[in-house]
Amino acid sequence: MNKKRLLPALVAAGLLCWDGGAVAAEQSFDCMVRQLRVNAERFFVRCHSRYAGLEIPAYVTEIQYYSVPYSQENARYLFDLVLEARGGGKALRLIFEDDPASNPAGCSADNCRRIVALGMRY
Repeated sequence: MNKKRLLPALVAAGLLCWDGGAVAAEQSFDCMVRQLRVNAERFFVRCHSRYAGLEIPAYVTEIQYYSVPYSQENARYLFDLVLEARGGGKALRLIFEDDPASNPAGCSADNCRRIVALGMRY
């Protein structure tokens, strides 16, 4: 199976298996990727705070960065999905942990949160 077919299947399977009740402090919104940055320990995404056609919650102006440590089991799949969304001009459904205690190292408590999962419509 080629990568183009495998990635959507893996993302869909991950979202189907995801237990939203397992972590009560998760939130989500539709993100148009503004910036993707990579360093030695993690990558992070910055979303547009305004984008035509999307309802973007007010907290996106406060929490500007959403991060994934490379040690996170699904990090490679999330990274690939961010690249695909950015390149294709598509919105991502960004699901993040709202508790800053769950942040990856280097992800500031006042403006960054850990990404739990991503989704994208095809």
